[in-house]
Amino acid sequence: MALPCEEGEVELWGLCYSIENTTILSNLSNTSGEIPQELCALVNLEVLNLMVMFGNTNFVSGEIPDCICNLHKLTFLDFGWNELSGEIPDSIGNLSNLTHLSLLSNQLTGKIPSSIGSLINITYLNLGFNAFSGGIPESIGNLTELTELYFSFNFLSGPIPVTIGNLSDLTMLSIMTNQLSGEIPSTIGNLVNLTSLNAAYNQLEGEIPESIGNLTNLDRLWLNFNNLSGEVPSSICNLNTLNWSPYGFEGEDSYLNNNQLCPPYPECIEDNIGEQDTSECVDPEPEYDIELHIQNFQEDGTFELILVNNTDLVALEFDIPGLSEPNWDFSDNFPTDGWWWMGFWLFINGDNIPLPVGTYFIDASGDMFSNEFCIDGSVFSNSNGEQITNVFFSDCAFVECSNPGDVNYDGAVDILDIIGYVNDILNPWVSNELFHVCGDINSDDAYNILDIVLIVNIILEG
Repeated sequence: MALPCEEGEVELWGLCYSIENTTILSNLSNTSGEIPQELCALVNLEVLNLMVMFGNTNFVSGEIPDCICNLHKLTFLDFGWNELSGEIPDSIGNLSNLTHLSLLSNQLTGKIPSSIGSLINITYLNLGFNAFSGGIPESIGNLTELTELYFSFNFLSGPIPVTIGNLSDLTMLSIMTNQLSGEIPSTIGNLVNLTSLNAAYNQLEGEIPESIGNLTNLDRLWLNFNNLSGEVPSSICNLNTLNWSPYGFEGEDSYLNNNQLCPPYPECIEDNIGEQDTSECVDPEPEYDIELHIQNFQEDGTFELILVNNTDLVALEFDIPGLSEPNWDFSDNFPTDGWWWMGFWLFINGDNIPLPVGTYFIDASGDMFSNEFCIDGSVFSNSNGEQITNVFFSDCAFVECSNPGDVNYDGAVDILDIIGYVNDILNPWVSNELFHVCGDINSDDAYNILDIVLIVNIILEG
């Protein structure tokens, strides 16, 4: 039963409170139902704490009365762990003296009003565990006194505002389990006092900014379960107080798992990068001391050699597994003066003059018995006689036969090719190991009597 209150008092939840003298309303155990409008008469109220203590059931419900925002002397407002619904009144910005605002764990909906940016004295803001939607307002960047900011477990969407970087006093930032998207702004690196950053379980994308390495006071970093891609910046290794883990939910660990981050990974996290979707990753273009490419390799052993980026190459070795005893011939732009070869494959410039960057046509025609051609990187040397080991050479090239059965490459399929087949089959060094480009007529990767039968048919049908 409600008590009869004296003049100058208001009745709240069965108790009377002085309108002029009540400055603190906190730790009540008898609250229930909606927040009464009469509460707004306590014009000198500085602390309004209706947070439900653990184990209690004295929940308030309904909407936040708009008149609450007329209590201009409020410095502390906590409605945590209740059953409030509806939206935050846009007039919340009138409470410019607030230093603490918690609406944690209610059933509040709608957008976070941009007027929240008027709470310029606030140091603690917790809107977690509600059903807020829409974006984080840009005006959040006005709250430069903030040290703790919690928006976790809502339905917030859109990007993290660039203005987040204005909150340089922040020590705790949690925006986990929302629907935030877009890139992490580089201004995150301004938050040098952060000890905990939790942005897990969102839809953040793009690369982790290099500026993340500025956050050297971090004890915990959760970026797991997003769509982050690209390479992880090496600056992340500046965060040497973090305890990285490949997966889990331990509060003391840090996580990058379940993103789309691409290798190579910085050494400090490579063993704890966790599961990553690398299907869209592109192998980075490496830098090599020598880069050589082969193109337009023909069945007669001619090809183009392209030297891309080295100007101090005086020795190189070719390996052509399918060509025996090549007869080397070079295009006119190849500086043959001073170049000579040892055996069939090793080329050395006796005058120690490097091969210039360029494209060279080379005729290595000989007895072709395979359609595979490679450059062997076993010998690459510079003018100082030092072996060059950081070498790129194009993958093995393969040539298609234009005239099946013409194993001697004289332009005709005839009795001479059959004689060549028989001789090579009887040669155990060749038989069952290597075969002519144009000799495997039935494409069974073998070189035998079945191919001779087919070449006889080719001759008879011709």
